[in-house]
Amino acid sequence: MFRVDVDLNAAVAQVDDLHKRQIPFAAKNALNKLAARVIEAEKEEMKTVFFNPIAWTLNSLFIRQYADKSNLLAIVDFKDGAGGRSAGKYLQAQITGGGRRAKAVENFFVAHGLMPADHKIVPSDSVRLDRHGNITLSAFKAMVRGVAEGTHFALLKPHGKLVPGLYRRGKRKKKTRGSKPKVEALLIYVGKADYNKRLRYFETAKEVAAAEGRQIFAAELAAAIKTAR
Repeated sequence: MFRVDVDLNAAVAQVDDLHKRQIPFAAKNALNKLAARVIEAEKEEMKTVFFNPIAWTLNSLFIRQYADKSNLLAIVDFKDGAGGRSAGKYLQAQITGGGRRAKAVENFFVAHGLMPADHKIVPSDSVRLDRHGNITLSAFKAMVRGVAEGTHFALLKPHGKLVPGLYRRGKRKKKTRGSKPKVEALLIYVGKADYNKRLRYFETAKEVAAAEGRQIFAAELAAAIKTAR
């Protein structure tokens, strides 16, 4: 959460004393409309920055607090997700840059001894991703099941030419004596996953406020004066 200020002095200065009592009403309407416009602009920014973002990400912002005449403050924030799955948490690295938080599946892998702590999952080219560029839950379940059945294995430390990750065993050729089955990397475990700042979250909100704040307030003030009794 952050603060965006809009200078309304020029618009207020043009209002006569008789109609100044309409200012708080117009201001609270303007702030709430501006908050809605910020959400629209953030959604367009996400569509520009991310490849085919999921609906949960696009619809992750809401007006947590609406302004009223006694408290001229509107708050735009990320929705609280079940199990702590807030877009504000998994988008943090995209907004500020740096390392990202561990995903739920990564915590599961660490807890079950399938991945070393403080590591992140990177899919290999052998893993089919969904249309949003993510590994599906069914694919993760198949890998865990494969480890239990012996068709897959997790490597927590480098071994020869193999890096830490989750691998699928290939079939051994029957007629080749001493041959070893090939293995195929499905997941690679990396010690750190740093992201460059991509989502212009704060900048977008400030740009909308600077470009539209005064006009929205002026329109709301004019409407309030017109309908004043």
